[in-house]
Amino acid sequence: MKLKLEQIIIDKGTQTRDEIDQKTVTEYAEALLNKESLPPVTVFYDGINYYLADGFHRYFGHKQTKMPTIEADVINGTLRNALEYALGTNDKHGLKRTNKDKRKAVLIALDDVEWGSLTNREIGKLCRVSHTFVNDIKESLEKPKQKKKEPLQARNKNQNNPTNVDTEFTQDDKVTELLVTQKELEEENTKLLDQLALKVMDVSPEQKKMAEQTIEELRADNKRLEQELESMTTSRDGYMRENSEMKKQLNWYKKQLQKLQKETV
Repeated sequence: MKLKLEQIIIDKGTQTRDEIDQKTVTEYAEALLNKESLPPVTVFYDGINYYLADGFHRYFGHKQTKMPTIEADVINGTLRNALEYALGTNDKHGLKRTNKDKRKAVLIALDDVEWGSLTNREIGKLCRVSHTFVNDIKESLEKPKQKKKEPLQARNKNQNNPTNVDTEFTQDDKVTELLVTQKELEEENTKLLDQLALKVMDVSPEQKKMAEQTIEELRADNKRLEQELESMTTSRDGYMRENSEMKKQLNWYKKQLQKLQKETV
């Protein structure tokens, strides 16, 4: 079916590539101007919103030509369904995924409460990559400091060895370290702010100690609440997914009933 570009939501995290390739966007735009047809994009519809799950380059190609509509395959489902679908797109069609694209998909899955608890094989199946690819990313996240301190000679040896399983990650080591240390820096910054606040308090040492204990308890409670919120969000998405499936089954039963009623008339 045709959808207006303005109907399609593209900014909810379902763009799982490392970046949009402008050259490909331009090629698609030129193809459209030459009256060539492109495969429809894939969107998920939750009854209110249309979430783009596959076809971002085609979408931007249409936008570049200022075409108001685009052909789309519409699937009933939630935003989470769209993201799940997007994690494994373009493994066999469209612009070939780069290692950075695959890496981003795996990182999204690992950062998710539900998907992050899956086995390497299950995450690999979800993201359309090998389980060894997932394992290597996990190791790079768990041991960023060890990789950082690796001797220069050893790093050069790995880069010159095409059979080494870690060579596809060497270019992204800094990105991985930034992802891992970002949260550590945020936590350290919070601790320093708390300490600074205590220093400037015009109270007795005993009162400062009580305030410090209270702050630590509040921080711990806040962290626990954040974890509970993540779990509740996951459960909510699961219920929405089940509700969507039930709606589809109900519509199918209605159609079958209408068909039987027509046949008996």
